[in-house]
Order: sequence, then structure tokens, then C-alpha cells
Amino acid sequence: MAVDVFVEQLELSSTNEKVALVTFAGGGYAPCGETNLTVSTDQGLTENMNYIRDAMHQRSTSIWNGMTDIKSGIQLANSILTSGNARASAEKVMIVFTDGVYTKDDPVEAAQGDDIMVHTITFSAGANESDMTAVAIAGSGASYHAPDAQTLPDIFYALAGSMAILTE
Repeated sequence: MAVDVFVEQLELSSTNEKVALVTFAGGGYAPCGETNLTVSTDQGLTENMNYIRDAMHQRSTSIWNGMTDIKSGIQLANSILTSGNARASAEKVMIVFTDGVYTKDDPVEAAQGDDIMVHTITFSAGANESDMTAVAIAGSGASYHAPDAQTLPDIFYALAGSMAILTE
């Protein structure tokens, strides 16, 4: 799984980064019988990368309803990164991993402010790369696109490497 590459690189850093995992959907009942919350904290800020791995692996088995409230996901992540659990002096970085096709409010405004760098990763052939590039620009970050699963580890590797540079 690509997230493993990301956390492995963070573990190699001399800094003990804190990471959280937020997931977002459109909320409601899906035709397959699965109910998703609009947004949820799957793992709060932690220095234990095994917690992140476990939460991500658990989420990878979930069934999603295909609705995406990216703005709410960014807003929840912002609140976590600016909470009392975050180190005040730490560089705040968010990675938004999505197909970029939002079904609620435009997420660009949510990426602005709070001194949080927002990177975006879109995936799949039908990804909304242009809007997610706008989100990354609003959050002073970079935008990446993964046309397939084989591309994701390289992107997460590059992001984790850039984060190590920011914090060292």
C-alpha cells in the first residue's frame, strides 16, 4: 500500500513527525448497504506510524458511496492540525488524496489560511486534476496525479521526502 511508503520515509527522518488520518465521503446510504459519515477522524495526531498504517489498512477495506465532500475533509484536518495536540512550532502539512470530484461545496476556500501547506494527489483516469491543482495552489502546496496504483508509491515517497526537508 502506498501509505506504507509514506510512513516508512517519515520514520527514517530524525524528527518525530505527528500524523493524523481523516477520511471523507458524501455521507448517507449507499446502494450496497454501507453508510458513510461525511467526514471522520480515523486516527488523531500520533507519532506512532503503526497506528496510521492500521487505520489506513482498515479504511482500504471499506465500501464507499462515491460521494465526496472534500471541503469537510480539509476543514476537519485543519482543526486537527491546529488543535492543542499539534506542536505549535511544527510545519503543518496536509495531503488530500482523492479523485477530486467533489459533490458538495468547492474545497478551494478551505485550503486557504491557517498556515497549513496543502498538497493534493488525484488518482484515476476521471480525476478532477484542475480543481485539485487549485486546492494545492490555495494551500501553497503541490499537486500530483497518479493514473494508476503503481504510480502512488513514488508520489508518497516524494512527499515524505519533502516533509523531512521542511522539518529538519
